[in-house]
Amino acid sequence: MPSEAQRRIASAGRALCRLDCLAGNAKLRTYYEAAGYTVVGEQVSKAGNAGST
Repeated sequence: MPSEAQRRIASAGRALCRLDCLAGNAKLRTYYEAAGYTVVGEQVSKAGNAGST
C-alpha cells in the first residue's frame, strides 16, 4: 500500500523523489532504507550555511 508521500509524488506526475540526509546520519539512513529507498550518492557534509547540520 503506498504511503501518503508516495501518493503525493505520483499525483504531482513524478516517478521519483529525492530524500537528503548527511552520510553520517545512520539513524535516518536506516529509516529511509527500511522504507524502500536506495542510496544513489553520498555527500559527507553540506555546502553553505542553509539548514541544520
